[in-house]
Amino acid sequence: MRKITARVQLPIRCSNPKCRKRFGTFGNLKKHIGCTKLCWDWTNKNEASDDREEWVSDEESDSTGPPRSDDEGEDVDDEEFGNVFQGFHLEYNVGGGDEVRGSSADGEDSVSSESAGDREENLGQFTELHPIAGKIFGFGNNRFSETWTADPFYEERIRNPYYPFNNVDDWELAKWLQDLNVSMEKVDTFFKLKLAPRKPDISFTSCKEMREKIEKLPSPPKWKETKVSVKGGTTKKPLTLLYRDGLECFKYLFGNPLFQNHMDFIPRRVYTDNTQKERLYSEIMTGDYVWDVQDNVGAGETLGLVMLGSDKTHLTNHQGDKECHAVYISCGNIFKSLRTKASAHCWLMIAQIPVAKFHEQDLQGLLSNRLYHDCMDIVTANMKKCSVVPECMADPSGNIRLTRLLLVVHISDNPEQQVIAAVASSEAATSTAKYHQFGDAYPHPPRVGAQTLLAISELSRSCDPYKLKRYLKEAKMVGLNGVHLPFWRDWESADPSCFLAPDALHQWHKFFVDHAVKWAKHLLGNDEIDRRMSVIQPRSGCRHFDDGFTRFKQHTGREQRDIERVFVAVLAGHKSIDVKILRAFRGLMDFIYVAQYESHSTETLSYLRNALKQFHKNKIALSRAGVRDGKRRKGRFCIPKLELMQNVERHIKALGSVAQFSSDQTERCHIEMAKIPYRSTNRKEFASQMCRFLDRQERVRLFDWLLEWNDCQTDTTGDFPVGLTDAERRHSPMITSDQVKIRQRTYKRLIDRFLPAAIPSYSDHKRAIRNDTTTFILPSKYSQKDLGIMAAMARYDIPDLRKELIHYFKSADLGIDRKGLRVLLPFNSMNTWWNVSIQLKDPQDADNALPKVKVLAAPPSERLPLGRYNFVLCKDRPDAKVQGHFVGQVRMLFQGVYHDLRKDSEPLAYVQVFQPVRNSTAMQDNGVIAHVPDDNIEMFRVERRLRSDGSRKGVIIRLVDIWRPVELIPRYGENCPADWTCDTAVELAKQFYVNCFADKTTFQEVY
Repeated sequence: MRKITARVQLPIRCSNPKCRKRFGTFGNLKKHIGCTKLCWDWTNKNEASDDREEWVSDEESDSTGPPRSDDEGEDVDDEEFGNVFQGFHLEYNVGGGDEVRGSSADGEDSVSSESAGDREENLGQFTELHPIAGKIFGFGNNRFSETWTADPFYEERIRNPYYPFNNVDDWELAKWLQDLNVSMEKVDTFFKLKLAPRKPDISFTSCKEMREKIEKLPSPPKWKETKVSVKGGTTKKPLTLLYRDGLECFKYLFGNPLFQNHMDFIPRRVYTDNTQKERLYSEIMTGDYVWDVQDNVGAGETLGLVMLGSDKTHLTNHQGDKECHAVYISCGNIFKSLRTKASAHCWLMIAQIPVAKFHEQDLQGLLSNRLYHDCMDIVTANMKKCSVVPECMADPSGNIRLTRLLLVVHISDNPEQQVIAAVASSEAATSTAKYHQFGDAYPHPPRVGAQTLLAISELSRSCDPYKLKRYLKEAKMVGLNGVHLPFWRDWESADPSCFLAPDALHQWHKFFVDHAVKWAKHLLGNDEIDRRMSVIQPRSGCRHFDDGFTRFKQHTGREQRDIERVFVAVLAGHKSIDVKILRAFRGLMDFIYVAQYESHSTETLSYLRNALKQFHKNKIALSRAGVRDGKRRKGRFCIPKLELMQNVERHIKALGSVAQFSSDQTERCHIEMAKIPYRSTNRKEFASQMCRFLDRQERVRLFDWLLEWNDCQTDTTGDFPVGLTDAERRHSPMITSDQVKIRQRTYKRLIDRFLPAAIPSYSDHKRAIRNDTTTFILPSKYSQKDLGIMAAMARYDIPDLRKELIHYFKSADLGIDRKGLRVLLPFNSMNTWWNVSIQLKDPQDADNALPKVKVLAAPPSERLPLGRYNFVLCKDRPDAKVQGHFVGQVRMLFQGVYHDLRKDSEPLAYVQVFQPVRNSTAMQDNGVIAHVPDDNIEMFRVERRLRSDGSRKGVIIRLVDIWRPVELIPRYGENCPADWTCDTAVELAKQFYVNCFADKTTFQEVY
């Protein structure tokens, strides 16, 4: 059998000589060519002279085409392949044998497959693709083509694409009113206004008429209802399950053209280099679980990765007891960068499990658990059949794949995981650990699904499952919860020990608030910890707790993360925080931050493992401090969430980065698909009304996509007829690039300013400049114009400004005239900004930009009486004693107004310098003196650099010599000084910690 591996040599450049932009992946290059008319035209014009990729096998060294199996009827689209990969080199190592993966027989799929395999490739990485996965068995219509042509009103839409609406204005009004999410009464009130449109300009004048027309639009997967019951349980009213066919919903997502070039079909193993010693894990397809399952299915099959999520949510706020137990589905083949964005609509609600109150109150838990599994059995019935007998499905490109469904992840909180795994509350859902073992410092074996089913079978033979009380009693004795028919029992290859993935929101962040924060309150006291939190300098994009946080009983997920950012530095120095306690807290925070990496390697997994070991090694100090006292606790750490942390490394190896499985996604789905629809109901029989609301909403969204998709299929000459099949369009000479625009409509990616589009000079418009790592976005208007140097010295309290300007221009050797001892500056006034936005690249994906962070250099004003000056890391001089970067406080951002108006001035910054504290530097092996972090807290400690006269040392630097924003937290000592505030603490404190937990990227790069 042939083993196909791919190695990519970077950098990747656009072949257009007038562009030459760099890209990290082939997928990004393809999107660029498709969206840029100049590059698209140049590529098509020069395709005849393009250098073709060479595909060489051991048996056919003289072959110039890609390897293909004899049973595949489609040839490679060499022209399209050459256009996309022109100027790059692919090395294919082909072993012996006759079978190759079928996807290489189609040019378009080859682009998609290589995009899947190479999108994570950086310099030197090596990818091994599964040899028998992802074969294409022909071509057909994608989901949009099928929906458009199969609609009952297809003929009417050939004449009027907006049918049942009269025209585009009629349609856009209906879409706008539906998106408002208001009641029928308010819509009718709108039409009663004198300025409201009337017939015949529009086709409807009431909400009822509008909804009747919306129901004629193409339909997403339809809702169904059925009566359900649990044997042995009775309720006041019959229970109704509202659901959609899980298989239809998966096909709807799997074949959605919006996700074209953003899906994985082939399992792969990614290594840092061709020695294959350092493994990388990111997407689900890079994990071992999918690879192992692919080994055991038929050759050429594609695994459809099913992701489920379920949880209860309250529909009412502060009053009432209305609840919804919602079940959601997504497709794990979609790249996680897209799937985790709410605006991409990669999740669908597939069921509302009835929330029942049984008359048998002593059996409420058992009956509710069985009801859950019975309902999930109905919802997933066809998906389970497809896990045994694969079905042909069309992917977003219209390629037909023989797809077998695999339940790869079920997102839920810990109590629901125990319900799904059919284990008792005193047992771990994914391991064999019991309650008294939850605090162990080592991982327990996984709780394999087959073992659970065997235990259920043995229990059912000895006790009738429908003799509820006896069965429940016997089940608890063997660690079960009384469910005798788990819904996953007949799902091929489904194993709760694998698909119940770690949940960052409930298992890490909630653990932090429920336990670590309580321990800190016990050690420091509420007043002291609130005082320390309140004097931290406010930072853009983060919650500042002016009065502390201990008075709040609940915190949002965002607030939990903001407390985590400063937690370790806030505790440091207090008399109750000894060395071991500090190490325990530091190990816990290291674990939480490392576990959230979007991509893991063998090395980062060792960091994860060591961080957890550090906590367990030092947790005895917390017990001795009394934080775990109590009759039940007895100083032990029998915490279920703590035991779940032991399984994170195993899940990363099996499923890739586990940050993508956080229940933040399902919580967002609760808002969009449960709480907002509930508000549109009359609060009576609300479940069915919510489903009708979702149906209308999805019809409008789908029709909007279809209209734009059809526009994209039509060439500017209008030669493409509406409704042309994908197979016909694929072989048409007119191939448009506008499909990329469809995805951009739904996926609001951050603006990446790292593309080479340098701004040569500055005008009154928004300014943007950059260096190799950072982009700086200056406000379009100056905060102050024509400010004299002496006035600036007084306004910003910088007495040495003129001196440092002279020193800067001397060292810059700009040819300034000198008359005696007097040095003439090239300007006498300057324009200043009070802030600059800094944008960095994602350290784990250089093709993506991170959100902008605003850095302030604001002088005293009415809103900020003391001003506010944030901190940055700046590039040090080559001759500096301590090599690397230095911390600076930005006191002024300015641009000189040159005497020669034809001369353009570079943005500059005046920063006050911080230096390592005494005894915090060390000679490295290469002979360079480097700053080393403090022991135990593992943070860099700095202090202000002073001149010989005791004044603060400041320097002028170019704006582009700044690397990134950083956060400094004062070193409090045993108690926080009473005269400190959030504005004065940074001026009064003598020493500071450089907070490595300021954000996830700072943790990765300033560690």
